[in-house]
Amino acid sequence: MKLSVRTALWLLPILGFLGFLSAQVCGALADFHIEPPMIAHGWFDSISPDNKKAINAKFSKILKAKFPTRTPASALISELKAEGFVHPQPHMSEVCAIPSICGAADIDHELEYNWRGLACGETLRVVWNERNNKLLEIHDYYFMRCI
Repeated sequence: MKLSVRTALWLLPILGFLGFLSAQVCGALADFHIEPPMIAHGWFDSISPDNKKAINAKFSKILKAKFPTRTPASALISELKAEGFVHPQPHMSEVCAIPSICGAADIDHELEYNWRGLACGETLRVVWNERNNKLLEIHDYYFMRCI
């Protein structure tokens, strides 16, 4: 089958859009998980997703036991990235009392793990402060979003 120049020029933007769309889908699937991270296995399913306070308390206890103060921040980063945690998209800081005054979160010091079911998506986010590659403090946040 031979294409005319006119047909080829008409198809070019459509093919370009399809290429862009497939790249976006593949990128989204690269960070797609269907269950919580390994660091949450064994305890996460025993807590109701509605009980954010209990989830944060348990996850915080695990993180602080595994990565105590003065632990190299690089150890935290490499272990969480090995489990599938990634730097989040830019967003406002969670620790802000007055959102209109606060700025964007420091995503260089945040990693999150997202997983999805049929109707809901869940996120565990880890935020840390460090000095000279030594952890000063770690915070965690759990989010659940449903359609």
